[in-house]
Amino acid sequence: MGLLQKGAGLVLLSAQFAPVQSMKLDSKDGILDASKGLARDLISFYKGNETGQTPGLLPEKTMGTDGYYWYQSGAFMGSFVDYWQLTGDKTYNTLVTEGIQWQVGKGKDFMPANNTASIGNDDQSIWAFAALTAAEYGYPEPSEGQPQWLDLAIAVWEEQRARWDTEVEQKTCNGGLRWQIMMTNAGFDYKSTLANVLFFNLGARLARLTSNDTYADYASKTWDWLETSKLIDKETWAVYDGAQATKATKNCSNINQIQWSANSAGLTMGAAFMYNFTEGSDEWRERTENLASATLKTFFKKNGDFNEVACENGRGKCPRDTVMYKGFTHRWLSVATQVAPFTASSILPVLRKSAEGLKADGNGGDAMEQTFSNFVVVSNLLIDDSSAPGHQNETSKTDKAEDSPSSTSSPASKSSSGEAEGNSAMKLAGSGSFLALSVLMMASQWIL
Repeated sequence: MGLLQKGAGLVLLSAQFAPVQSMKLDSKDGILDASKGLARDLISFYKGNETGQTPGLLPEKTMGTDGYYWYQSGAFMGSFVDYWQLTGDKTYNTLVTEGIQWQVGKGKDFMPANNTASIGNDDQSIWAFAALTAAEYGYPEPSEGQPQWLDLAIAVWEEQRARWDTEVEQKTCNGGLRWQIMMTNAGFDYKSTLANVLFFNLGARLARLTSNDTYADYASKTWDWLETSKLIDKETWAVYDGAQATKATKNCSNINQIQWSANSAGLTMGAAFMYNFTEGSDEWRERTENLASATLKTFFKKNGDFNEVACENGRGKCPRDTVMYKGFTHRWLSVATQVAPFTASSILPVLRKSAEGLKADGNGGDAMEQTFSNFVVVSNLLIDDSSAPGHQNETSKTDKAEDSPSSTSSPASKSSSGEAEGNSAMKLAGSGSFLALSVLMMASQWIL
């Protein structure tokens, strides 16, 4: 397809989404059929397996073209790992495994040479999520000699732990991850909430998968930092975008109070994993409940429609790639119900109502991004009360291949999957750089 031009993308959007409103989502068979159809639609945007193209990458965003950011390719790949776990359909496994492995880089840490100068902590984490999800659900491991899924996730966590700001020369705000890695990148002086939320999740999920308390300790440390820095509002449970960390504002007092759904949903998922890891801690249960409630109230209207409050409601035009946040939010809230089942009764009905209200027009957005969002929203309807830990997943028994995931649809822990240990002997990275999400740090243009 080549690099998407604006006009061509919009034409494709109209044609691609005609079936969306006619999807039958009132049964698991209907959801499964819709998911498979959307998977076919989404994979049509991927050209990385063609001659002369780069495996793992969607057409890249370059000057004057409407391609995609590197992190979006990671989310794209990760969504097909999720899809395999939810449906048992292994149609895309070979392509996805090749794509993920192609982007690991020489350091086996999702810092590929062609993108190193523009990779952000949050970008790197999105790719690590794809590998970690593969490890959690028993997705087929790559060929011998290639880095294994768990090792990749651990390598990213190790590097980001070393970047925690109290452990590097540029100490500001008593901790936290910066948005950018390289000092020369715009955004280096910004403590991005999303970067920290994703690091928090890596720690919480690795703790649960490996039973290694070190990961949990850093997850708790990250939570404490977000709370102390007032990026989590303990009165309203709002989650703010980040804070400036310049020499003049070393205490991160200049907080950007814009709210994005991905921050709130991601924090909810991480808290749910910590609740599970701590075997039902009252503290983590309360945090999970409050975050889930605030996320649903803030980002979903009473009629079920998803609402990115930062840039909708007449506040301006949303950055194009934030269409994918709807998919992130649905996925991360759905996963929260698997590891903290007490949230299912409040979360799942809202997500179902939101899915049933999918629009075909995509508000004039990009075709791939809207297809991705619809794909994730619909396929994650296959998560319901029957797929909580210890319950049989009946979504697609007849479709499961012999190498499909186990009968429980919740992420594996060390106790449920045997010993889960990384083989990584990676040294902590001392350099790297990146471009994070295309959300502008200071979002006054959206809220004024």
